[in-house]
Amino acid sequence: MLLAFRSPLGGMNTLIGTPPNIPISDALRPFQMFDFAPVGVVTLLVGVAFRALVVTLLALPLFWPLFL
Repeated sequence: MLLAFRSPLGGMNTLIGTPPNIPISDALRPFQMFDFAPVGVVTLLVGVAFRALVVTLLALPLFWPLFL
């Protein structure tokens, strides 16, 4: 389940990473393989920061008694 939530973050870095990128490339202009990388890297960093900060701060207090 964790892979299902994290793989779209890394897949946004390439043209073939997510299905909508190829029709967008055909409709607008021909993109190269890593033309989506600047947007994908920013999204990846925001997603990792969100997971590290918010999810840890919210989930850890809820499930901490289970680890004792």
